[in-house]
Parts: sequence; structure tokens; C-alpha cells
Amino acid sequence: IRIALMVYARGDGEEVAQCYRKIFQPFASSVGDPDETVRALALEGISSVLKRGDHETGDLVAPHLKDWRGGVRRTAVDALARLFTGGLAKDNVLTKLVACVEDQDIEVRNSTVRTLLAICPEGNQAAISALITKVKNS
Repeated sequence: IRIALMVYARGDGEEVAQCYRKIFQPFASSVGDPDETVRALALEGISSVLKRGDHETGDLVAPHLKDWRGGVRRTAVDALARLFTGGLAKDNVLTKLVACVEDQDIEVRNSTVRTLLAICPEGNQAAISALITKVKNS
């Protein structure tokens, strides 16, 4: 993986694509591990190493917003922040993230609000509508 990361950092076209696939697969298989620590580390790794704005990775991370362990949910929220900071998130990820505003874990709720501010494109109607619905139901 170290060699793949070095090539990835150089940015050499096809080599980057090959290295990306080599890096992605171990993380992708680990996010479904039964051990919560492995899942959390895989989510952190996948969002730290892979390119920002990668929607395939975002789709892999988003289901963990509903993990049964709070630590994994927090890590998933933080992973989305790393992947989509600057308003790069798509509506499907934003809608799933908005649901975390009502999470039972206060750290998940706090992280969700910070992440929504960081990744939501300005004026995004999907996020605004979902948040309005949450506020009305409170």
C-alpha cells in the first residue's frame, strides 16, 4: 500500500487509477467488518487516503451513519466531512446525514451539524427540506 500511495501522490494518470483501485479494495472490504474498531479505522482510512469528492466512497461510507455503535457513526460523519468539505456532497448523502441530527449520541449530533455546514452546497434544497421536516417533527 505504501508504494501505491507514493504513486497516487505523484498523480501519473493510469498509474494513479491502478493504485486507487488497489487502495480502495482493502478499505472497502474492511468497512463491513464485524469488529467496530476495524469498521471505524476503515472509514477513517478510506476518507483520509482517497480523493475528495469521491461519490463512490461516499456511498460506501453513508450506510455507516446507521451503525449500531455510536463511535462508528461518529467516524462515518467525520469521514463524510473529509470527503466532501467545500460543498461537494450529493443529495443522497446529505439526506442520510440529516437523519443524524436526531441521533441518540450527542457527539454524533454535534459532528453532524458541523459536517452539514462543511459539505452542503449553498442553498441545497434536499438538505434544507430534510432539516425543515426534522424541526417540524421536534
